[in-house]
Amino acid sequence: ETNEICLKIKNKPYDEFISEAMTAGIIIMEGAEKWDINNRMLVGSQPHGYIAEHYNDMVDKLQGKKVEEYAGSDNAPGGADRIVNGQEIQTKYCATAGKSVGAIYRGENNSYGYFDKNGKPMPVEVPKDQYEQALQITRDKIKAGKIPGITDESEAKNLVIKGHCTRDQAIAMTKFGTFDSLKFDVMDGSVIALKAGGISFVISATMAYLNTKNPKESLRIAVISGGKTALKTLFIYVGAQQVHRIGAVKTLLNNVDITVLPKNMAAFISKGYGAKSISAANKMLQGTIVSSIVVIAVTTGPDLLKMVRGRISQAQFIKNVAVASSGVVGGVAGSLVGGALLAPFGPVGLFIGKTAGGMVGGMVAAQLANKVAGKFMKDDKDVMMLIVRAQIEYLARLFMLTSDEVANLNDNLSKVITSENLERMFAHEDRRAFSNFLIQPLVITIVKQRPVFVYDEKDVIDACAEIAA
Repeated sequence: ETNEICLKIKNKPYDEFISEAMTAGIIIMEGAEKWDINNRMLVGSQPHGYIAEHYNDMVDKLQGKKVEEYAGSDNAPGGADRIVNGQEIQTKYCATAGKSVGAIYRGENNSYGYFDKNGKPMPVEVPKDQYEQALQITRDKIKAGKIPGITDESEAKNLVIKGHCTRDQAIAMTKFGTFDSLKFDVMDGSVIALKAGGISFVISATMAYLNTKNPKESLRIAVISGGKTALKTLFIYVGAQQVHRIGAVKTLLNNVDITVLPKNMAAFISKGYGAKSISAANKMLQGTIVSSIVVIAVTTGPDLLKMVRGRISQAQFIKNVAVASSGVVGGVAGSLVGGALLAPFGPVGLFIGKTAGGMVGGMVAAQLANKVAGKFMKDDKDVMMLIVRAQIEYLARLFMLTSDEVANLNDNLSKVITSENLERMFAHEDRRAFSNFLIQPLVITIVKQRPVFVYDEKDVIDACAEIAA
């Protein structure tokens, strides 16, 4: 049985295998890490402020600027919220321009409270729609001598930075299902999607070239495989992060706590994730749970539609969900094991271990689940194929097909006996009639190719004469 499972994995089209495995291997673990990072933006006391920082970081990167990752995540007193092209910045997204600018003044004397490493006043980044008013307020502050070392009102333009979004847009980014939140998640998830798609592209191109020795065809296959992987990964990432914004989900996930597990198991999970603390590992595990559910939903969603349309049975749908769920669970386990094993080799080893472990663990677990489920129920397609075989035998006898004609029929059956047609057959009220609709035209085409045997009375007499002789 193990050999059969391995053969099924081996014989699966490699572009399909890579696309599915890479999506599962990357999104489950990378999505978990992102969940930990994004938790502050979506659960903290000022989520719109944090998400504005992150959004402005992403736009600056797209504009080619050098952005220091998560500069303000340590909440250091007086520290910068963002660092762009070496410039330390305070990001303030308050209700009004006066409050946004006023947020950088502190103490009893209401004096300028933030200075960069060179001792110069740190500029404040405000919502896009507050920029002009914030400029004027800053000019007034300079005029009143409130900003140390600056007396020229024209310097206000260097002390106020226009953010890339308004405050209302930042608030909308923290909400479920809004245009701005979807836009944010697509931008944020594109990095993970491109990573998964890029790895899929390289592997697919290499494998295709080894099989075809055709560079153009190999690149064509790789582009399709990489694109499918990237789009599927992005779709799952956006789905998981949107779920992060639902209050009921946040409440449920608060019950996920690895500290109740035995210490050695909690330590193993933390090591597998590459988490710096138990708290971070806990958030990552929450992200893994949600990402896994979204992966299962995306994978089995088309099957649900087929069941509703009557193209597959309820039993088949349940089996597909069970196999998909097992694959995801196996992927998570494989990623944790791979991450823990290769964690000593640094970030690169951790990434390779988690990704490869997720790929292999997911595919093996899915095949095992399929094998076990197959002992309890036959796939719909297997039941349909029994009808197809019976109809082929009937037509072969009816038209007295020769061995060569049967071989010809078998060679052409794949053109009509497709997964889609088997689903259509399952939904049809007369499955045998539908199978005949698919197969008999092929049989007639083959029979029509038979050579015509022409003879007359003389040929028969000559034949009888030869026998008599």
